[in-house]
Amino acid sequence: MSKHITKIKQIKIINFRGLNDCTVAFGERITAICGKNGTSKSTILGIAAQMFNFETDYTKQPVVDLKKYKSLAGKPFSSQFSEHFRLSSTHDTPSSMNVDVSIYDGAEEKDLDKLKLGLYLRSNHSSPRATVRNNTTTNGASDSRKVTHPVIYLSMKRLTPVPDRQKYTVSDIDNYMTENKSEFISLSSYILGVRGSNALTKTGGTINSMVVSGVKYDHQSVSVGEDNLGQILQAIFSFRKLKAEYPDYHGGMLLIDEIDAGLFPAAQRRLLEKMTSLSKELNLQIIFTTHSPEVINNIARLSKNDGTNYKLAYLTNTYGKLEVKEDYTWADIKLDLFNETVQSSDKDKLQRVNVFFEDKENFDFFTALVTRRDVNKLLNLHKDITLGCKNYLQLLSKKVPGFYKSAVIVLDGDVKDSKYENVVKLPKELPPDQLIFEFLYNLDASDDFWKNNIRYTKPYFLEKTVRIIDVLELTEDRIDLAAKIASMDKTKLQGIALRKLFKNFVEESSFQQLVKNGGVNYNPYRRWALNYPLLVDKFNTSLIESLRFVIGEELGVETDKLKDTLSK
Repeated sequence: MSKHITKIKQIKIINFRGLNDCTVAFGERITAICGKNGTSKSTILGIAAQMFNFETDYTKQPVVDLKKYKSLAGKPFSSQFSEHFRLSSTHDTPSSMNVDVSIYDGAEEKDLDKLKLGLYLRSNHSSPRATVRNNTTTNGASDSRKVTHPVIYLSMKRLTPVPDRQKYTVSDIDNYMTENKSEFISLSSYILGVRGSNALTKTGGTINSMVVSGVKYDHQSVSVGEDNLGQILQAIFSFRKLKAEYPDYHGGMLLIDEIDAGLFPAAQRRLLEKMTSLSKELNLQIIFTTHSPEVINNIARLSKNDGTNYKLAYLTNTYGKLEVKEDYTWADIKLDLFNETVQSSDKDKLQRVNVFFEDKENFDFFTALVTRRDVNKLLNLHKDITLGCKNYLQLLSKKVPGFYKSAVIVLDGDVKDSKYENVVKLPKELPPDQLIFEFLYNLDASDDFWKNNIRYTKPYFLEKTVRIIDVLELTEDRIDLAAKIASMDKTKLQGIALRKLFKNFVEESSFQQLVKNGGVNYNPYRRWALNYPLLVDKFNTSLIESLRFVIGEELGVETDKLKDTLSK
């Protein structure tokens, strides 16, 4: 390690959420973090990001303001805590996060081995804040500060297709990228194995990105993989620009969640090839999560030959407590990943199927509908990865690995018919929040449901939804909500976000308490399911058909062999 290059060396999580006494060591150039879903891979990325910012250089006198340096996306070289974590007022208390971090500071040329990241309650805030402590006090700087170092974090939100982004804009590339346009296009073309690309488009809005396209299609038609690669290259060129402009450059850190998203195996291999050379050229420490066999296998090989610069951290809870395995080969990892199985016969085993949802309401409704033990044993539910309907359909249309034919996608009932066999629609033609509003509105005040132990009564429900009732001018005792909304004078809805009103209704704390603790009788979604058994059976039948399709396509299991396991 050069004495002038800043590197994160190790994170030891004493306790934070599901992680206890876990240590992750990082390669000086590239680290891959992999594991089953729910093993806190993204949490590791988030913790790493929170150790740094790029605001002030305290090693100079007077101190130097670094906030003027921006990435090619127009963003600071820092990542906010809110980009990684949503704090719970109940569980994320000041004592709930205790993390030790070891960093080598290239600017000060010293090891920072006593750094701590925790949640601390400050006098001017009502809720705890993530704070780094035990930093140096160089030139009188506070020891409760992050290490000065440029960071770019690429989250899963980057996978939203360009045309589906809010406030979507197109702008000219700046002078720097004009000068480096040819190299950017050349790198992208090499990694993707394409010819004829000649355009570099900069897009803005909710996501700032750059993407390469060709003469027969433009930026609106690129695949998720092309867009993902464009954003990765944009980040790398941002560090190259920073290195040229900032005279006291001490390297940088690039964090990527699911680096392989949308990229086929050969492209993944070529991307890693370029990253190994670029990380050396730019003194970059690149840390990413992945599920890709191609990526995992390559990093395992690199770490075996050069364990200083390359690390593979595999997170597993197979044996109960979450552990970090640094010596696992791809063969070991493959066995562990596929170990979560159920028996279909004495000879056949079935892998759990990934299931993705639009939002929390979509997930809550789904779990209320699917209660069969034999079906649930086959499901790997991803409630924390939520995308809109259009985004999922885009991923399917572009045949993105991990979604196309290899996972079940659950969409709301108001979505038009989908042509994909791995897509299931929730019952009726209303989103879950509207459906459950209609159900509770029509439910008589004397019904046993209203006798729940938290006193979520009919009058309370009506009080909490009075804004919806007023906007829709509901006066009758029973309603057909879909028909009511369709017949509304749309001029009366100008400036009113009706969908937001329904979201507020289901996100209200008492309603959520019923969802979490109400059980069969008082969970509103479960209670709806009890009242409509035929619709529940129809939905489960469609789900089983999708599961048969995914298992058959992904694992090659013959349909006849699935009948014993997945009976309708």
